[in-house]
Amino acid sequence: MKKIFFILSIISNLIFVSCNRDFNLETNNGTENTKQKIIETFGSKKRVHYLKINTYSSFFEPTLVSTFHDATIYFKENDKTYSQTLVEQNLENPLEQKHLLKLKIEPEVYNSFEIGQIKFEDIPIKVIEAKKMIEKQEKFTSLRLANWETHITKNNKIINRFRILCNLKKPELVVFSYETYDFIIDENGKLKKVDFGK
Repeated sequence: MKKIFFILSIISNLIFVSCNRDFNLETNNGTENTKQKIIETFGSKKRVHYLKINTYSSFFEPTLVSTFHDATIYFKENDKTYSQTLVEQNLENPLEQKHLLKLKIEPEVYNSFEIGQIKFEDIPIKVIEAKKMIEKQEKFTSLRLANWETHITKNNKIINRFRILCNLKKPELVVFSYETYDFIIDENGKLKKVDFGK
């Protein structure tokens, strides 16, 4: 049985919440369930600088689709910057508690936005668009969303970027069994393929 637990940065307190819904971020239902769980945990009015969602694919798990694994937010509180992470984890293999350090963020990124402003419903749509921009798809066995990030610029513009992980049919040089492709959605909603590195 799966649970969701909440890690408070620095203190590393764990709060367990039952979960048995679909959380595939490439489907409308999965994205909506993920949105509701994030809002339920952090609050729609929570002001943050940055949010990142990881799927199991971001850990190069070949047997799973783009299912939600964790979500992390960075926010300012009493002149200090903290992070909080919501994690889905099997109880049979519990995540070890770990201390998360305070993050020092430059003043210009202290702009913030409400979690409720994030257009979660765009995730499956943009992933489909991005996959169409990847060339030579015949060499891959699958293309899956690995992670999704939302952050705000010093000009108070909300930017999204995400990574697609592609499993190779015939790994080259037996070094990597996958390739990654990164995309950014600018403040005007335009999708672009970029090089964030592999």
